[in-house]
Amino acid sequence: MAKALTAGEKTETQRLNRRISEINDTIRKQEIADSSSLNSLYVQLDAARVEYRSFQDALYVTHPNLRIRSGHTASLFNADPNGLTVDGDTAYLEYVAAKDAVSLFVLSKNKLNGAPEVKVYHIAIKPEDLNRKVNEFHDALAEQRLAYTTAARELYTLLIAPAEQQLRNVGTICIIPDSFLWNVPFQALMTPSEHFLIEDHAVYYAPSLSVLREMNRKKGTSETTNSSLIAFGNPVIGRDEQRNADLCPLPEAEQEVSSIAKSFDEKNSRVLIGRDASEKSFKVLAKTYSIIHLATHGVIDNRQPLYSHLLLTRTEGDLENDGRLEARQIMDMNLNADLAVLSACETANGKVAPGEGVIGMSWALFVAGARSTVVSQWKINSASTSELMIKFYRNLNSHDAVGNGNNVMALRDACVRMIKEDRYRHPFYWAGFVLIGSGQRESQR
Repeated sequence: MAKALTAGEKTETQRLNRRISEINDTIRKQEIADSSSLNSLYVQLDAARVEYRSFQDALYVTHPNLRIRSGHTASLFNADPNGLTVDGDTAYLEYVAAKDAVSLFVLSKNKLNGAPEVKVYHIAIKPEDLNRKVNEFHDALAEQRLAYTTAARELYTLLIAPAEQQLRNVGTICIIPDSFLWNVPFQALMTPSEHFLIEDHAVYYAPSLSVLREMNRKKGTSETTNSSLIAFGNPVIGRDEQRNADLCPLPEAEQEVSSIAKSFDEKNSRVLIGRDASEKSFKVLAKTYSIIHLATHGVIDNRQPLYSHLLLTRTEGDLENDGRLEARQIMDMNLNADLAVLSACETANGKVAPGEGVIGMSWALFVAGARSTVVSQWKINSASTSELMIKFYRNLNSHDAVGNGNNVMALRDACVRMIKEDRYRHPFYWAGFVLIGSGQRESQR
């Protein structure tokens, strides 16, 4: 985004960002000393955020090309499908949740004439009833309940079964959810043959068809190196001030990023742990790597999702690097990554609006320049996450059909391997991670 702004607009953006950082810093210090004036400070923070948002809205008028950030994207059924079904192995499922009905639009390649084919299916349930079932299923997995299979079968029957004919002999499914359907971990739905959906198909997600096209079109610059990795793990974060909660260290994250780096050429990888895993380092270094991995805590702000943030090491005395890497700050960066992996809690969450998809960390990274992201849908288990991520990266850098640069297939195989281990078969351990965006890295397209 920053590349499109004038010098004056950049200066004003910096001023508004600094004002928000100053108030956050005052809140942090006040909570430590005396909390009596916090309400007034939070009012000031809300006002500063409103001013920032108003300025962003004005930028959309001056720079219409930036409006993709606000969700003005074409849907599957009114977009030109050519170019998305060339290989014939992918089907695109777009769900539309209206007030009184839910519909499914399926784009696939006609097996007889090879032409793109769109079919429409009505989902036989009221939206409010479906919403309730979705929330119950999501919570059952996130809370590691044993009684989840009935809901997994029922949601498969409702959401996938109508399109089974079109999905025959299709290896990959791209899900384009709408509204509350972003809460469905589709990969954990159960087929009539008692398989998880991900055992039969690779699954990935997109906010909309036009956004997916944009993600596929994006190319890295000469600043990045193919298959280069920068990984941040277990930063020194202390207390998350605004939630007034002590967040525990993540020792498994150190092992995770160190193990992941072994899958890459040593000269093309960099691992930053503890105090080195700082917000300042991320802002300076991330743009020069094709793969970005962050193993840290994520904090979701459902009231104002663009202020959701990842926690990194803060730089003392530097208000602009206070250790809270917010989604809005990521949006203003210029990344050139093929893949960004957020090994953190609930990083996929965010505001959902029609045609907009998830406004959270994945959307922020896309706006900044990342072509695809792997994010989590619920609070994750550190040990199982490390194991899943190590499997994922090994697949990604393998030279066989499993990975070899295909993000979707690499994640699918890692999940299937977890399913085959009794201790990790429950979807809690693997279904929380979803890939949003382009399925392949730039070097493989």
